[in-house]
Amino acid sequence: MMFRFSFVFTLFFLAATSTNAQVVLQTRQFKIGLSKEGRLTELTSPATGMNYLPAGQDACLLCIKSGNKMIAPDAMLTNYKLLNP
Repeated sequence: MMFRFSFVFTLFFLAATSTNAQVVLQTRQFKIGLSKEGRLTELTSPATGMNYLPAGQDACLLCIKSGNKMIAPDAMLTNYKLLNP
């Protein structure tokens, strides 16, 4: 439980930045990029520069399954006051 809290705290307070089209969450060990539609744009190791997200693969942070259909998000909403106090 303590590790989980520490990870979340580190994730949000070490680095949470945004650009016009992307939100980036970064720790010393890992960097996650999200588009404004909620799709993953990168899963990168800052130490090696390796992006673990396969090129050209559509990947959402969260999808909902209804029957046999996967429903992807249309947009991502964030609370920047929470991310950038």
